[in-house]
Amino acid sequence: MEYPIVYLPFAFTPYRDKEKSALYHDAQQQLWIAIDPDETQTELHKEELYAAEIRLAYVALTRSKEACFIGSMEVGKSANKSHGAVSDVHLSGVGALISEGEPLEAGDLYPSIERLCERYQNGQMGLLELPEEPPRLPRFKMDQAQLTEPHARAFTGRVERDWWVGSYSSLVVEDKEQHDESVPGLDETTRLLDPLAEDVDVKDSQEAPEQNRFTFPKGAKPGTFLHDTLEGKALHDVSSNPSFNDLLKTSHHKLMADFYERQGFDEWQDVLSEWLPDIVNTELMAGMSLGSLSPSACRKEMEFFIPVTGMNALQLDRISREHDEVSRVAPMIQDRPLKGMLKGFIDLLFEYQGRYYVLDYKSNYLGDDFADYEPERIGSCHCRAQIRFAISALYLGVASLVKAAFATLRLRKTRGWRGVFVSPRYAA
Repeated sequence: MEYPIVYLPFAFTPYRDKEKSALYHDAQQQLWIAIDPDETQTELHKEELYAAEIRLAYVALTRSKEACFIGSMEVGKSANKSHGAVSDVHLSGVGALISEGEPLEAGDLYPSIERLCERYQNGQMGLLELPEEPPRLPRFKMDQAQLTEPHARAFTGRVERDWWVGSYSSLVVEDKEQHDESVPGLDETTRLLDPLAEDVDVKDSQEAPEQNRFTFPKGAKPGTFLHDTLEGKALHDVSSNPSFNDLLKTSHHKLMADFYERQGFDEWQDVLSEWLPDIVNTELMAGMSLGSLSPSACRKEMEFFIPVTGMNALQLDRISREHDEVSRVAPMIQDRPLKGMLKGFIDLLFEYQGRYYVLDYKSNYLGDDFADYEPERIGSCHCRAQIRFAISALYLGVASLVKAAFATLRLRKTRGWRGVFVSPRYAA
């Protein structure tokens, strides 16, 4: 792709490193990503950015057919009491060409460009100074004086109407009349209720039930509230990425209580204060609980998009039912083509002992006793089939995200990746 004239007004702007993570190649040219990089990984990442800036400069400088105009200016840090002026020109792609990759002293840019221009014949490269006053150009006048009646052209193209962005909840037959509710913190297995009927007690009883984790309100809003609580939204004013143990600190009790009140669950504060430590400290695997995870090992509410084409949603459902006994009791999937993107949110992606895990929170109500949440009971309930399908979608989402970051992805056949189902009501 070429153009007659190319303008590069900010060609000496240094590269910018705004990422907290580091993407780099090792000595074997293997691509790596470090979520919490050390000093060496950060330097390798900066070298990658510098190399990309030089490649970008090469592309920009070779696009013009007739002429290329490059805006030149000193870029860096001005002098102060502690140090002199510092030039950052060499940290840009074009600046690396001028300085031959070495730092320039402040004020050396102009002489360096002059020396570069002297290497070429007259007319091939020159240095022009901008006038102090901008030139005054005559206003443009149209040659056509007679106005014509405007009219819109008729569209003759084809609009694709079978491309869409959907989620698991939008594919389920029983929810097809609902708009897509794939948002962070919402259980895919939670049936959307009439907001006017959301506070109606499911029991036909005159007495108010005892407040505990089993009588905690049910429905989409309470489920989203529990997700937001575990995400740490109550502490986002004091920490951008709070740990699960931060939710239990005495110094944060006031922030947690204020969050419960803002969300409309202040009357459940005593229940939540007793319930939350059980959720955080319950062992999910031998020696491992949410409280044992560091913030750098976790990614909460991570959105993913999976490109899909050439498949029918009903075909996907039939495959799942054919090979998975539990999926046969799941809600039916709509008979519609899959072309576009499947989206979703991963409640928690975490790393533990060198392996990655997808964790999905479920607040489904199964009964008023801990025994109702034993694995055998969950295995026979209606929600597990939906969980199995959702976990499969989450797994595909994680795989697509990692494939985008790594040149190759090798999944272990053992327990390299796992889906973990966590029921807050069961935590004890």
